[in-house]
Amino acid sequence: MPHKLALEQARLPEQTEQLRSRERHAAARLSQRLLGTLDLRTVAGETLAVLREFLKPDGGAVLVRDPSGKWVELVSGWGSSAGFRWLRLDPATDNPVAWAVAQGTPLVLDLDSPQVSVQVPPVLQCAGVRTLLVLPLSTGGRVTGAVVLDYRVPRTFPEEQLQFAAGVAGVAAVAAERALEHLGNRLLFEGMPVGLYRSTTSGRFLDVNSALVRMLGYPDRESLLATPVTALYVDQDDRARWQELMEREGQVVGFETYWRRADGSVVAVRESARLLRDAAGQPAYYEGSVEDVTARRHLEANLYLLANYDGLTGLLNRRRFQEEVQRAVAQARSAGGWRCWCWIWTTSGRSTTG
Repeated sequence: MPHKLALEQARLPEQTEQLRSRERHAAARLSQRLLGTLDLRTVAGETLAVLREFLKPDGGAVLVRDPSGKWVELVSGWGSSAGFRWLRLDPATDNPVAWAVAQGTPLVLDLDSPQVSVQVPPVLQCAGVRTLLVLPLSTGGRVTGAVVLDYRVPRTFPEEQLQFAAGVAGVAAVAAERALEHLGNRLLFEGMPVGLYRSTTSGRFLDVNSALVRMLGYPDRESLLATPVTALYVDQDDRARWQELMEREGQVVGFETYWRRADGSVVAVRESARLLRDAAGQPAYYEGSVEDVTARRHLEANLYLLANYDGLTGLLNRRRFQEEVQRAVAQARSAGGWRCWCWIWTTSGRSTTG
């Protein structure tokens, strides 16, 4: 027995180092998996999976701040910690998450004898949770949220394990912040009452908002994304002029043309767009807005008709006719041609214009 115990003790440093190595690789893999991820639930799920594997909690949850920055809300989780739907961040003593976020450091809380004066949510006490580990999520001093792990038995954590957990939380914080920023931009993008798009310089849509999908009568966003931008232009010469302006000035402002809707009908649009470049200064993509000006065009056409034509006969009205006659006479005089006289018969008698 003493010999066996000695062997086990001799292997302990090796096993510990193997565990630390596995933790480092797991954190690196998590960072790779979350690179470019813009979905909060994916970020939460991948983060909790790593922590569940190495820290063996009975429950866990990821919470992120709401737009006001005064609350955190549940993204994903399981067990008792998933009972946190919303938690206040102020005051710091309101709950363990608020305290950890305010301190900016992991919190290991023994619920049987709390080391800090903080209120414990009843949902945890009723579930028999004995230990709580709260990992704040923050990047550059900006609070993103927190990871909460709960245990139904008393639990302590070696310093190396806390460092690993904090490192995982740091990876999650960067990914969550990126996802929140994308979500905020998406909400703004979708909330605009005008059509918005992003397209490649070759004329392929990268993104469109719901307003543009509705304006052009497509059944869904994917159908419009599959449509080449050039196919929307009724007159391809207009697209060529648009492209020429963009290449020369880097932007197009108030460009009016006609686009074709999904059903083949035509809509008059007013488009403004700009060219964005990559880090090397090369053209990357276009961002633009599109307004439906069909109603305005119809109104302008109607006003022109009312101002220049007789509503009953459809012929030029008296004012416009006189202007045209005067213009013709002026042209004839300047060219040395004949002068002309026009007689107009009205119901009130004959009048002449020379």
